[in-house]
Amino acid sequence: MPPKITTERVDDAVALRFWQDSPHASVFTHPAVISALADKHDWWLTLKGSSPACLWPVATTESGIVVRPSFSYFVGPMWSSAHSDPPAHRALADQVDVLDSVAAELMAHYGEIHADLPLAIADVRPFEWWNRETDSAPQFAVRPRYTARINHLAGLDDAQIAAGFRECRRREIKNVRARAELQRMHEVSSEQVTRLYCQVLALQGIAPARETLSAISKLCSLVSDGHGVVVAFRRSDSDEPESLVLLLVGRGVANGVLSLTNPNSRRSSLSAWTMYHAILAARDIGADSFDFNGANGARGADDKHSYGASAALYFAVDCPGPS
Repeated sequence: MPPKITTERVDDAVALRFWQDSPHASVFTHPAVISALADKHDWWLTLKGSSPACLWPVATTESGIVVRPSFSYFVGPMWSSAHSDPPAHRALADQVDVLDSVAAELMAHYGEIHADLPLAIADVRPFEWWNRETDSAPQFAVRPRYTARINHLAGLDDAQIAAGFRECRRREIKNVRARAELQRMHEVSSEQVTRLYCQVLALQGIAPARETLSAISKLCSLVSDGHGVVVAFRRSDSDEPESLVLLLVGRGVANGVLSLTNPNSRRSSLSAWTMYHAILAARDIGADSFDFNGANGARGADDKHSYGASAALYFAVDCPGPS
């Protein structure tokens, strides 16, 4: 008789042990990070017999509505190391069995599912097949999404990283390097990041949302707690950051969560200079990949790929899907 598949809620301590073991874990699914960026969250652990197989984090609003946490990617199911690479003859059946169990629990508890799969989970057939035998039953919608990544940073020196950039980016870096008035900032406060964010939005005539400002404050707290770094530059005559990139870092990946440049310097090549140094900083703190956090709009994606980043496919899954 095959082992029984069960799904149960677990606490942050159990989730952290699973996170430390899973090859699919990212900084965004670290318990401390999801605790900071989501109003509330739950962990659902699926076991095959007594063996942990899959952990699914669910972020919600205070009122219990399922959401994708602010500034986050890849918040969704992850497999344990023992179950991440089963024999080919068993892999699909295991995935179907696990999804049948956890999806039923999530739908019964929340009435909806919204998640992003880790980059390493590419077989989405279990989601496409779930509940398909009943036309009136809720079903998953599966959407291909992309991010942009620079990989194998550990083996690249500064010149090799710059050599992967588009020629215009290399020229911008050279232009800024020739100027003496920029200074690297070693500390950047949450208030300074928030002020620069508001300046950028003001240029677009957008009022910052209270929820977004709160999320930025939490991102800065996560950096202070060791989950990332801020790379920032100021002018010699100012104590305020002129340009910055905030990185969250975990499991060998640095994620560029926030990139801001003073609107008055938007034509000065400073954005490219700061991004270049953010990539160098990611390598220097031990990250082997730099993730630009999404590349799904034509203009934004082209900008990210101009730094030598390759496209990386992941999937968004939502249930019920669009009617």
